[in-house]
Amino acid sequence: MKIFISVFVVFSIAFSAAGQNSNIQPFQNKNSLHLELMGPTVFYSLNYERILINGERLKTSAQLGISYYPPSTGVRDLWIPIGINEIISFGNHHLEV
Repeated sequence: MKIFISVFVVFSIAFSAAGQNSNIQPFQNKNSLHLELMGPTVFYSLNYERILINGERLKTSAQLGISYYPPSTGVRDLWIPIGINEIISFGNHHLEV
């Protein structure tokens, strides 16, 4: 819990100390389709992501995917990973949480 609070404080200070940058603009492409290897589903998954809130500095996206585990793993074969992400923009650089 202490690590989480420390990370939150560091990011809060970094975000507020960044100042204003006139080059920051909303993302132009709101949809994304990607194949993820060794991600949250451990093996691989095919995901669709859509940006729901597209502000200048803060963007919120939702992700839905499908993942297949080989039968030799001994777990359920088909998984549907779901996620909500917050993207913080610093000019041309972005932090996804």
